[in-house]
Amino acid sequence: MIVGAGGLGSTVGRSAGIESIEVSGLRAEDAIGLVCNFTPSQSSSVGGDGMLRCFSLARQFYESLFRRLEEETGAALENIVYTRSKASHYFVMTPTKRCLAESGILKDPGAKPMLNTSNVDRDALDRLVRRIVAFRFREGQETLPEAYASSASSPSSAGKAAELQYADSGPQLFDFSKMYRAADGLNFLAPPPPAGKASEDNHLLVGLAGDSLVEPFWPEGLGIVRGFFGALDISNAAARWASGASCEAVRSEFTAAYGQLKTLGAATRTRVLRDDESKYALAPCSRYRGICATD
Repeated sequence: MIVGAGGLGSTVGRSAGIESIEVSGLRAEDAIGLVCNFTPSQSSSVGGDGMLRCFSLARQFYESLFRRLEEETGAALENIVYTRSKASHYFVMTPTKRCLAESGILKDPGAKPMLNTSNVDRDALDRLVRRIVAFRFREGQETLPEAYASSASSPSSAGKAAELQYADSGPQLFDFSKMYRAADGLNFLAPPPPAGKASEDNHLLVGLAGDSLVEPFWPEGLGIVRGFFGALDISNAAARWASGASCEAVRSEFTAAYGQLKTLGAATRTRVLRDDESKYALAPCSRYRGICATD
């Protein structure tokens, strides 16, 4: 068997007859993402930025907060997610095209492609990002610059947002208006025809997992969950194939699991997944409500 797990650019599926289909109906660059990673302070494990709590906020639920954000920083966002780890302070958000243009980030808002490196003012993008992370999204919680400054070893550094350093090459803009997923996700390839009929046992199982199978939708954190579940689903197919199940039986079970995985989202979680996560195992029926146990 062969599993393609090389990300969005994987060619394993196409070479095995597994086509990709577009699942987003938005116009190009109608949905723009902005990602930035800041390094933790040296003392983050004992207070300061180590005490910050993760959050996920959408404008539809916090309209007044996002309106105030725009008034104070010039950042018009649809949502923002903050996650803290030992490696970085991770922010991902969706700024509007108008916001990027008015902030001077887009040198030519009408350029095609709009997010081409040469059309993005990196300094203006840096300034916008720092204004955003300095905004108080949660009452009673310090902003990242405040927490970082309070953790700094030198008292003279207090209050300086410029002390924040990026954990990578800096903020990145990306277009997620066009999203893709595999049409099937699994196929069987027969060996070159010998003299006589080839046994099904000699077929090659070709499958996909991770972003190669379903392009992630980051605002809902679906990259990780779909990645793990997709890996379990293709592993189950491999186990079934190795135990002697027919091509049709393996394909049918994988297709059923993939059908469940494609519908999984923040709003459908309780409808798609079983409640007791401690019982999740290799078999798809242990995770997905829509699949019954089989012999």
